[in-house]
Amino acid sequence: MQKLNLIVGVLVFLLVAIRHFIPFKVKYWHIMAFGAVILILSSSISLREAYRSIDFDVIIPLFGMFSLGFALEESGYLGHIIYKYFILNAPEL
Repeated sequence: MQKLNLIVGVLVFLLVAIRHFIPFKVKYWHIMAFGAVILILSSSISLREAYRSIDFDVIIPLFGMFSLGFALEESGYLGHIIYKYFILNAPEL
């Protein structure tokens, strides 16, 4: 059982590292969810243990931070900031 956990962990790590080179679009949370499903289906961890391992004190601020970052990117504000501070203020070469 320990061997399966190690294999799934390494596979998830590698897939997250190379996901941009995969011919179809894969988000990192798809890969992590796939690894979690494999571990639950193989009885490496029970559904109850998986649920109890979720730390909502971490999940909630991360959700807010990612939502804010996504909104800033979609609105074009991040592009504006990058242009304003890095392109306009770039030293002449």
